[in-house]
Amino acid sequence: IDDRAALTRAAVRRGLAGRLICLPALPPDRLATVIAGARAALRACVSDAAGWSAIEAIACGTPVIASDIGALQAVVGPAGVLVEARNPARRARALEAIWCDDGLHGQLRDAAVAGRARQPSWSEVAAQTRTAYAAASLASRPPAL
Repeated sequence: IDDRAALTRAAVRRGLAGRLICLPALPPDRLATVIAGARAALRACVSDAAGWSAIEAIACGTPVIASDIGALQAVVGPAGVLVEARNPARRARALEAIWCDDGLHGQLRDAAVAGRARQPSWSEVAAQTRTAYAAASLASRPPAL
């Protein structure tokens, strides 16, 4: 993230030094293990078209703190906290709230677990995609004369 140092300074000011870990790139199996064991996953960015990292965290049952941009607004829902994209102090407050408030953390975690349960299977996604393409194909045909 482009403001990692600012976020770290904000976390230190709030007494959260050593509790914020910025990870290097990890293989998917190791990353999933880390995310599943985390108190929360942070997705601090200024652009996100798909929200994959938030989807992956929610699939692990982990609450998400994310920028209020792009797809993240729809993906995170009740399973996390959305904050302004360029506001490390607000992200630090959200981290503090999730870390210190067991009730809030439990509520967000329960929503993440419920979100994981609602995820369609790949065969369901394929069937829905075929249905959408079929409907679009019928809608785009010229009327019969």
